[in-house]
Amino acid sequence: MPQNKYTKKIEELEKSGKFDEDIKPVNPHFVKEMNPDKFKYSRKNIFWKLYSFIVRLIVYILGPIVTWFCFHLKIKGKKNLRAIKKKGAVVVSNHVHAIDALYIKQICRTRSTYFLAAPFNNKKGLAGLTIRVAGLLPIGNSVKLVKQLDNTVSNLLKRKQLLAVCAEGSLWVGYKKIRPLKKGAFHYAVKNNSPIVPIVALFREPNKWDKFIHRRYKITVQILPVIFPKDELSFGENIKYMQESCHQAMIECANKHYGKESDAEKYIEIEENQELEDNSEI
Repeated sequence: MPQNKYTKKIEELEKSGKFDEDIKPVNPHFVKEMNPDKFKYSRKNIFWKLYSFIVRLIVYILGPIVTWFCFHLKIKGKKNLRAIKKKGAVVVSNHVHAIDALYIKQICRTRSTYFLAAPFNNKKGLAGLTIRVAGLLPIGNSVKLVKQLDNTVSNLLKRKQLLAVCAEGSLWVGYKKIRPLKKGAFHYAVKNNSPIVPIVALFREPNKWDKFIHRRYKITVQILPVIFPKDELSFGENIKYMQESCHQAMIECANKHYGKESDAEKYIEIEENQELEDNSEI
C-alpha cells in the first residue's frame, strides 16, 4: 500500500475487519443539514442549470489535465462500455482517493455522471453548491429524502446517464485490496433494470520522475465486463448475484495486477493463520 498519513489507521482498521469505517473524523462545521422540506436533488431554475453547465464544462476540460498530472491516469477496457452505449448504468468502483470522482468521470466523458455519496458530503457554501451541481447525490437521512433520491436515480438512469457508487462505503487512501461492497448500488441497478459497470483503480509504482514532481500515486482504471440483472432471478436474488459477481470480478482484476491475494477479508484470514503458524513454531 502506498504510504501516507492514513496508513497506520488503515492497518488498524484492516486488522479489526472494520472495512467500512472512515479513516478520519467528519468535521460537522462544514456539513450542511439536509432539510427534507427544502433540499432538492435537482432544480429547474435557470441559475442552477447555468451554473451546472459551467461547472461540468470546466470539469470536462480540466479533468483530464488534473488526472494526468496527479495520477498519470491510464484507462483500460473501454471496449466493455459498448454494452451500455444506449443504456443508463451504475458504475461501481473501489474508493481509494479523495478525488476519485475525477478519474471515474474520465471513463465515459461524453455521458453525464452522478455520484452517490454519504450525507456528510453535503457541504455548506459555494463549495457545497459546486459539487452538487457537478453531480453529487448525498444520501438523505429521512423517508422523504430517500424517496426523492430514489426518483432522481430512476430518472437519470432512464435518461441513459450514469450513477457512480464507491460501494466499499468509506475512503481508504492508497489501499490496494478490495473491501466488501455494500448493496445500495445493486439495489438501484436491479430496481431500474440497469447494468453494473465494475471498475477498479489500480496503483502503479512511481518512478524517479514521479517522485521529482511529487506525484505520489500512479493509477490505472480498469473497466471490467458489464454485469446485467437476470430475468429468472427475484429482486433479492438479483441484488445478491450482481453484488457477488461485481465483487469477485474486482478482486480477480486486482489479484492479476498485484500478483497476490487482493480480497481484504481473505487477506486478513491468511495473515491470522500465518501468525498462528509462527506462534506454534516458537
